[in-house]
Amino acid sequence: MKIHVAQQTVSRYENGINAVPMGVLENIATELKIPVAYFLGVSSEEYSDEELLLIEYYRRTDLKIKKCIFELVKLMMLE
Repeated sequence: MKIHVAQQTVSRYENGINAVPMGVLENIATELKIPVAYFLGVSSEEYSDEELLLIEYYRRTDLKIKKCIFELVKLMMLE
């Protein structure tokens, strides 16, 4: 399978040093003929592409930013 990244880069993904970019996930999903949502642990039938991208970005952020995002969304829903 060709995902067009160096072996060293794959090793960094595997060891959690670097997050896998969405483009690489899309390439892998295309090669395997599966939805990108599989890698995100969600059902692609339940979410739009934009929602899946938001999930990916959220999972990449550190805990402090996650808390800020959560509080912001919570405040927006109360309005």
